[in-house]
Amino acid sequence: MIQVNLLKPFCSKILHFIKEYSHLICLSIIALYLSPLFVFGKDAFVTIFDVLEYYPMYKILVEEGKIFADNKEIIQEVMSGLPRVSFPSDLYVFTWLFYLLKDTFYVHIVNMFIIHYTAYFGFKSFATKHLSRLFINFNLSERECHLLFNFSALYFALLPHWPLGGLSVAGFPLLLNYFINFLKGSFVWYEILIFLFIPFYSSFVFSEIFYIQIFLILFIVYQFRFKTFNVKAFFILMLYVIACLSSEYRLFLSVFDGYKSHREFPFIQSISIFDFFSLSIQKLINNFEFILTQYPDAPLRIFPLVIVLSTGALLLSLLLRPRFFKMIAGLIILSVFFASLYLLMPQIHGILSGILPTNLFNIIRGIKFRYYVINPFVWTLLFLFSLFIIYSVNIRGRIFVYFFIIIQLLYQLFTTGSTANFRFSQILENPFSNNIKFKRQLTYRAYYDEKLFLEIKKYLKSITSMSPHQY
Repeated sequence: MIQVNLLKPFCSKILHFIKEYSHLICLSIIALYLSPLFVFGKDAFVTIFDVLEYYPMYKILVEEGKIFADNKEIIQEVMSGLPRVSFPSDLYVFTWLFYLLKDTFYVHIVNMFIIHYTAYFGFKSFATKHLSRLFINFNLSERECHLLFNFSALYFALLPHWPLGGLSVAGFPLLLNYFINFLKGSFVWYEILIFLFIPFYSSFVFSEIFYIQIFLILFIVYQFRFKTFNVKAFFILMLYVIACLSSEYRLFLSVFDGYKSHREFPFIQSISIFDFFSLSIQKLINNFEFILTQYPDAPLRIFPLVIVLSTGALLLSLLLRPRFFKMIAGLIILSVFFASLYLLMPQIHGILSGILPTNLFNIIRGIKFRYYVINPFVWTLLFLFSLFIIYSVNIRGRIFVYFFIIIQLLYQLFTTGSTANFRFSQILENPFSNNIKFKRQLTYRAYYDEKLFLEIKKYLKSITSMSPHQY
């Protein structure tokens, strides 16, 4: 009993420190997450698939002076010659990071810092400004609310965001925050500049094409709800669409030159709405495992603790806060829906083939329905709502939340990187976890070993005069 009484003041001081300095604690944990890139330098493990293997494309553009080359100009350094249009856009931030920093590793470090700190500040600002009013009746102090907002934002920041995607996923909360500000008419000029800048640091095909649709739906709903037409928000949205299209202007110009996508998916020839729903249900039942394991959502891999937390919060909210029961259930259904659209592409294309002109349909057919890129944001909202519901129950609920946050942080730091099993996201870039698990694997320095490439080149030259039987 005496020991417990002695521990109480100590624990209360720790909790007070965490509440007081939660923002600085979160920033420090993100720095820890990225620290292996500084500690190991070029001897750090960096994911190869869709990261290291793609960086040379930017490097070649810069070193060969082909950034502004004509779309049809052949660049010989890759696959014995590829047209300029096959390389990244000259308007991408990535291209100019390579131009300014020269060294690929420094580009990778700067990119990772921008991605994860933008994810943190973006979600924190969104939650603080637009979700605070939802928790007015929870009887929590402002400091406690900010604590939960900060650690939810940290959760989103520590997700293994795709480095080559830039702010494709990490920047969505910031975009959504600014767009809601535009709808409400409460914004400042620099928010417009950042809003229009992000498309040049994101992938149009991977994410921006879907964000445009979401913002358009929000705009329409807002106009019907308040029975007014927000000219400023509409004008900014049109500028955003122009910025997205401009970021990939080479791709759109190539359409007029007979562009053909290498990712055309099979589709079912023009089907009825009834057939669409029946085939969709059948496919979802047969392929439900895909929804649980796909990249970059992969709930079984990245969000297992959140699934457990959300289930508990769902039951509690049913008894204590029915309004939040609807919200949590709706978010879960929404995440499954977004993930399902990827599976339903053949059926969706089947409907579109009977509606759209042939030329337009051929372009649409080459686009993957990656609405699941929004799911990391949706799952973070689930995490936030669940924390608030459990925290507001009683003192035991608060203690549980503190312990859960610690366990979740440890899980994210140590386990959400790449795995040996491709089905469970082999290509997730987690600098902290990957450098603990893959210390003896291929490092950045080993992957770009110029000395080894020169030796291979020298050897290949030495055997060119040989006949095949001498190889």
